Amino acid sequence: MYSEILLIACPSCLFRGLLLMAGFLALGLLAGYWLWGKYKKMVGGLNTEIKGLKNKLNEREKDFASLKYAHDELEKDNGGMRSTLAGCEGDRAALQASLNRSKMELATATAAAAAAAASGGSFSTGIADDSVAAKETAVVVEETAIVEESTPVVETPTESTSSPDTEKVEISADTTTGDEIKMGASTADTDTKASISTDSTALGFASYGKYFDRDNLQIVEGVGPKISRTLQSAGITNWGELAGKSAGELETILSAANISTKINNPKTWPEQARLAHEGEWEELVKYQKFLDTGMESKGDFETPAKVEKLYLKAIGFAGAKPENLKVVEGIGPKIEGLLKAGGINNWSELANAKVAKIQDILNAAGPRYKLANPSTWPKQAGYAAAEKWSELKSYQNSLNGGR
Repeated sequence: MYSEILLIACPSCLFRGLLLMAGFLALGLLAGYWLWGKYKKMVGGLNTEIKGLKNKLNEREKDFASLKYAHDELEKDNGGMRSTLAGCEGDRAALQASLNRSKMELATATAAAAAAAASGGSFSTGIADDSVAAKETAVVVEETAIVEESTPVVETPTESTSSPDTEKVEISADTTTGDEIKMGASTADTDTKASISTDSTALGFASYGKYFDRDNLQIVEGVGPKISRTLQSAGITNWGELAGKSAGELETILSAANISTKINNPKTWPEQARLAHEGEWEELVKYQKFLDTGMESKGDFETPAKVEKLYLKAIGFAGAKPENLKVVEGIGPKIEGLLKAGGINNWSELANAKVAKIQDILNAAGPRYKLANPSTWPKQAGYAAAEKWSELKSYQNSLNGGR
């Protein structure tokens, strides 16, 4: 009733009310539109920022992958360089040892020649050889234990042996091919001089096969423990199987294992494996001297072949030095000291020493050494001085406590 009276009494009030409501509605719409636009702008800015961050993340991931690849390549190259450096160090040591031994032999021969000339006699020290000799590196030969008791003790030396370390020990050797080695000057004391006659080529290389299993792929120049495991994992388990592979097939296997074929070139591996598989050890030695890290035309023909080094290690004469008299069966640390105190300091001097002189040195040291028998020591030393390791090993196998 009251509203009807109001509308009848003031028709313009209705119009003003409607207009006011419309104004409020429009104002609300404008405020909403403004807020929505501001929100949309803020969301758009955030989306742009997120997209930029994603792009930066992708770039960082690419940079990381690139750096990781470069790091891996450098690690591979570093491993190869370390291997090459180790080989160079071994070669340097071998050449230094060869030089020292040559100087020693020259001094010994000069002194002996002078003594022979003074007495009107003759002296000859010759090694018939048709191959380049004199190589060795430094690897310790285990000292022989000496048994001592409270009663008069006799030094009972045992044969020196060495425990091969297939991962780390690097040794060097030479295989001479001479038919006869004569150490000494007097024919009146033939039992005290080392007169050694043997065919070292036939004896030396023929015995190589007894010391290597056919699954030992590491006799191949360029194949180390890691590559050997990689090849065996790929089904190449012996020399014959390796000989049957092409260089391309081997490169594929190495590349799949992330092993650089630039540093580890497998081109010569099948031929080396073939020679080992067929027992052509002399040819394998010659071929490996033609190689360097498995690559042809890089060798110097002076550095011992890898298979020679492994063979010397296997028979227990790894890198023995001329001053190490303990390679002679029957000589232990104490007797070695006695001999050096008596003026016998290396293999050549021991090879040229009379048995009577050696016995006098032992007798002067007391009764504990009276049972030591030095009759074979000059001959053993002659083999060692000539680096006829196969012959020395064969001879020592025929002895009993150096007798």
